[in-house]
Amino acid sequence: MTAKIKKEKFILLNKFPIFAYTFKKVFYSWSTLAFVVISFLVTSGLILFTNKVYSITVEKQLEIFSNVFEVTFFVINVCIFYLIFLAIKATQIFRDEIDDGTFLVIISKPITKNSLLLEKYFAFQTIGGIYILSILFYSAGFSLIYFNSLEIIIYFLRNLFFIIFFLIIFQIIFSSIFILISLFISTKSLIIFASIVVIFIVFFNVVVPFFIIPDLSNAYNEDVRKISFSLKRTILEEQNNYYFLSFFNLGYQFGNMFVFALNGFSHKSGTKLEMGDPGLFSRFGIIQYALIRTKGSDIEITGWTDFINAIYLYVFYIFFSSLMIYTTYFVLKIKDFQ
Repeated sequence: MTAKIKKEKFILLNKFPIFAYTFKKVFYSWSTLAFVVISFLVTSGLILFTNKVYSITVEKQLEIFSNVFEVTFFVINVCIFYLIFLAIKATQIFRDEIDDGTFLVIISKPITKNSLLLEKYFAFQTIGGIYILSILFYSAGFSLIYFNSLEIIIYFLRNLFFIIFFLIIFQIIFSSIFILISLFISTKSLIIFASIVVIFIVFFNVVVPFFIIPDLSNAYNEDVRKISFSLKRTILEEQNNYYFLSFFNLGYQFGNMFVFALNGFSHKSGTKLEMGDPGLFSRFGIIQYALIRTKGSDIEITGWTDFINAIYLYVFYIFFSSLMIYTTYFVLKIKDFQ
């Protein structure tokens, strides 16, 4: 039985030699091991740092799990480690081989250019997929063991397909971008570029609400009915400013898509008390504005992660990812590697 499996594996490797060569060279490296270990350690530390809240309500358990999982997996692993991982691996697919002359040797082999490019591209996508799926299942598994709730396990498994669908779109977009850029700039420059993208995605999504939300939160120290008309106008102006920023804030957009996937492509339900004008774009159903929700004696702002409807974002980024696949193939096809 073992000999038969090895024979089938050998035949497969012979059928796709460039794929096998690229996968082995890029995946089995110290950088891959370093990223996996760091991701596992950071994820474990953040989850263990979370205080357990033993609640009798399933809704509260799911809310805590969703918040922890969003931070540990999406913000830390996907938006930081994963992006830098893809950038480093993208340089190893083409740039490093171009610089050291290895690619000229490979391209001289009796294999068509189409097959060579496709096998290397799919090897890269396979490596990225294995890495992020391992982090996904580790983050989810560690969280599920830590919170020890059957309802959370069912919730995660029910929405697993949607999370993987989001990750496929995310990977195609950024892996294609990094491959294209790696053809024209050095390895060091690409890593710097990826770091800038990380800063733009993560910190821009944190800094903007930091300056807006505290103003609004401080205004709600009394009952909603006692808020003055002028204060309402100020609140609405700040909300509308954030609407426009949301069109450029990639961290917000992908975060919105991830939360939408984590909830099984549905919006969280809840009793909300609407206040004020919905803003220009939300009248057309495109932007959903921030709301005020009363929760006991407290008043809190909700809706900050839902300015642009996630369905619109998915439609746009599915189209954009398809465009990136075609663009990547076209550029690789016409590029002269001699």
